[in-house]
Amino acid sequence: MTSDHSYAAWVKQFDTIGARERIVLRRDLRALPRHPLISIVMPVYNPDLVHVSSAIDSVRAQIYENWELCIADDASMDASVARTLKQYATADSRIKVTFRQRNGRIAACSNSAMELATGEWVALLDQDDLLTEHALAVVAATIGEHPGAGLIYSDEDKIDQSGARCCPFFNTGQSSARS
Repeated sequence: MTSDHSYAAWVKQFDTIGARERIVLRRDLRALPRHPLISIVMPVYNPDLVHVSSAIDSVRAQIYENWELCIADDASMDASVARTLKQYATADSRIKVTFRQRNGRIAACSNSAMELATGEWVALLDQDDLLTEHALAVVAATIGEHPGAGLIYSDEDKIDQSGARCCPFFNTGQSSARS
């Protein structure tokens, strides 16, 4: 990609789905031989509540619905963080939250979130990340196509101040997966 403009065009053409694509994707998901539970691990520490809420909302908006979001709060100082996370857990039984008593930094916090996970697959999500609505559907389809895979990876990009996707990082050519 040579510019954010050309990347925006790429996103529109290849990574944006409409109503018709949503219907087809849901049909294709129903046809999968298995629907593995995907555990999404999210360590949280003193997050911007707008960002963490957007991250959680992006998980809740997934077309593929067999997921659990495992959140560990690493002793955030603002009580509104705990309130917000508890509200999400109350609203959606697929969201599990644990609260660490002492700050253990990212590794310990991630491990605490991982302890909540019961899925066959684990995905990592930072407190300010967003998933496209079809992200887990693509993962589930990939699992179906490559049942012997032990690792699945994805591309990533950033979101600029105006909310536009930018700065793509494509992981092409890194696969050594075998089915």
